[in-house]
Amino acid sequence: MPNTPLDIAVAKERRDYTNISKDIKHFVHDELTAHEEREKTWIKGILEAFPDQDVEGHRHYHENKIKAAKAEEEFWKAAKSEVLKHGVAGILAVVKWALLLVVLGLAYKFGFGPVVAKVLGIGA
Repeated sequence: MPNTPLDIAVAKERRDYTNISKDIKHFVHDELTAHEEREKTWIKGILEAFPDQDVEGHRHYHENKIKAAKAEEEFWKAAKSEVLKHGVAGILAVVKWALLLVVLGLAYKFGFGPVVAKVLGIGA
């Protein structure tokens, strides 16, 4: 067994590369395993942010919200255009349809929807 620094420096064990490669393999394995565990924890945390961990459903929800917002924006552009084209008559037409929708909605809520729709000539 070597005792002095010179003995240690020239010792055969120091030049044994099989132990070094085993040490490197173990180190790399341990680091990759630890990295994989951190990644699993990170991904689990991300998935818990979505309802029922449904990433696709969450994406579709937001796509539908965007489409609805665009449709609403188009509706209001058309409504403004009608008001500008027809003035007061356009405003009254929008109000008339809004009131008809309110009446029809309330009628359906109380079970008289088809009758009221028939009376108003809207068709149920």
